[in-house]
Amino acid sequence: MSASDFFLVSIGIIYVSVSLLRIMEEIFRTAKLYVFPKFFKQKLTKFGEWAVITGGSSGIGRLTAFELAKSGLKIMLVSNEVEELKTTKEDIEAKFGAECCYVMADLTGGKEVHDRLWSEIKDKDVGIFVNCAGISGRTPCHFLKESVSNTLTMIALNLRVVVDTTYRITNYYVKKNRGVVVNVSSAASSFPLSYFALYSSCKRFVDLFTKAVNTELTDDGIMLQSLTPCFVNTRMVTANLRTRNFTMLITSCETFCKNWVACIGRCESYAGYWLHEIPIYVLSTFPEFFINFVSKSIFTAIKKKKKKKKNKTNNKLKPKRLF
Repeated sequence: MSASDFFLVSIGIIYVSVSLLRIMEEIFRTAKLYVFPKFFKQKLTKFGEWAVITGGSSGIGRLTAFELAKSGLKIMLVSNEVEELKTTKEDIEAKFGAECCYVMADLTGGKEVHDRLWSEIKDKDVGIFVNCAGISGRTPCHFLKESVSNTLTMIALNLRVVVDTTYRITNYYVKKNRGVVVNVSSAASSFPLSYFALYSSCKRFVDLFTKAVNTELTDDGIMLQSLTPCFVNTRMVTANLRTRNFTMLITSCETFCKNWVACIGRCESYAGYWLHEIPIYVLSTFPEFFINFVSKSIFTAIKKKKKKKKNKTNNKLKPKRLF
């Protein structure tokens, strides 16, 4: 064997070995997150008596509150939807017998709103804080077609609100040397997605910020977790992605929340459901042009559906000819 052949064979062996190690690491991580918890359940009350969920009146936030109430935690819901808050509070108390309260607050309102929220939190033994409030805007859409109000709200909820709440709650956790913060990001944060540009970029910030602060606070007994799900059956997703092409990729909200809550305190970043881990891992090995192709395909499918629906509506409104 010549020197050049030996070099190429060595490179091949190293590449295959590294790839196999990466796959084995991912398999073990997935087992740790989604298999072990079925046999070794943890008591979430060890972090504290209360859980606070922003965006807790609907979707992932609402079902997360249900799962945490099942675990014996007292629940505080935060949202700007007062009727939904009341209904969720009543459901939690009736179904699970858990103590529940709510704070009606628009978190994009600035310091005064956050101060008022914190006055409700500071005297409680909070152990889990979930930042779930968010919007997707018109996603998928051209960046220039997004409204100014959606743009500002998306930036506020994913940057200013996440930073402010994380700063306040981790300062509180440091005093008692325990606590978990879960910041809900998205699988969209893994790639530079065209037609999801603003949404994916905001979620990228959430993911990187959470991981970085988690490293800083590990020695203080505090864990920050970045939750990066794919499509979950919530009104945010169904409003934009409910087409025949993608229905099979959408996980029920109940299934997702049951799985991700079982992983609290176990890993700094995860998708929340094992079926979501697979596409994220597979797509991470694909080149960027393929990711752009997929995002454009989604955008095109949604655009065709909306156009077809619009034409159907217009045809119904047209007056019938009498002769």
